[in-house]
Amino acid sequence: MSQILVADLNTQTPAHGEITRDLVVGGASIGLAIVGAVAHITQGGRLHDDFGAEPGPALLPELLLTALLVVGGLLVLRGFLAKRSERTEHAAQPVATALAHPDPSEADMPARALSVLLTTIVFALLQTVFGFGVTAVLLGATLCAALGWSEQRALLRSAFEGGAIAGILYLTFRYLLSVPLT
Repeated sequence: MSQILVADLNTQTPAHGEITRDLVVGGASIGLAIVGAVAHITQGGRLHDDFGAEPGPALLPELLLTALLVVGGLLVLRGFLAKRSERTEHAAQPVATALAHPDPSEADMPARALSVLLTTIVFALLQTVFGFGVTAVLLGATLCAALGWSEQRALLRSAFEGGAIAGILYLTFRYLLSVPLT
């Protein structure tokens, strides 16, 4: 049984474009986290002074920068590991075979990026009408449903998961950390 699982894992290697994307996005995330941390530190803790004993708003930059740094590090690690396994596979695989099977999902990547941007702009405008909490849940549900559709997953389940994640994040920041989200 374990040999079958290992064999399945070995045949599911990411495409070269995915590896490059992981390395670039991971590196950019780490760089953005470092720049944000430097900017936050050079403020001299002004956020902590402004909010006094209330840690929510002052803690938000540290939480987001830490999450950005961790996710960026994981993407870079995944990219390096995939690059390493790709190198060993290419030694045994002819170049013509590798080039003959391009990844079809990368062809519509610019259209997907544009649709995410436009959807986010529309929901930013709707925020003034419905408020941040409702809009965040709707945006999460819409974006996850679109992602689920492109990955051929169940739409309702994807939308529910996206809305639930956005709702939990909203409730955590609004009520647990006391961040005044509008």
